[in-house]
Amino acid sequence: MDRLRGYIISYLKAQSTRITSENYCKSKYYAQLGNIPDIPSLSKWTKYRTQDRLIARIISRTIITPGLLFKFNLHPTPVCIVCNEINDISHILLTCKKYASYRTILWNKLNIIEPTITYDILLSHIFNNRKHLICFLQSQVLRYILAASFWQLALRQFVFILLCV
Repeated sequence: MDRLRGYIISYLKAQSTRITSENYCKSKYYAQLGNIPDIPSLSKWTKYRTQDRLIARIISRTIITPGLLFKFNLHPTPVCIVCNEINDISHILLTCKKYASYRTILWNKLNIIEPTITYDILLSHIFNNRKHLICFLQSQVLRYILAASFWQLALRQFVFILLCV
């Protein structure tokens, strides 16, 4: 009986994964995001659940940045103070002058030679192998982005609470 239960559960898991993949390939998100690796396959390379969530946010471009906060009316401007461009995750990782020195170090570690690359190409370099993924997760650029996004969100929530009182 236990063997049959185990077989049924494994069959349903495999079918669920297949259906999810097929539905994703037919969705509008596939056109926007492309063929990205799934979190269960990447989670084998990471140590912590927080890293898995971070990867998911990087892939979906939902890391908290001034550009994203502006979309929800939580930031006065989406523009980068240094570069005068929309301050989203792709700008910060690819072109922001503020993080240029950290980006150079990261590019060397990821073996990226091209001076200008797209966000999708960067993701393909990062998710190419475990070493690149861990290197990216431990990079100074990402640490500054996460620290800044945490404080921006905390400050916005504090101001919101003060306004509601």
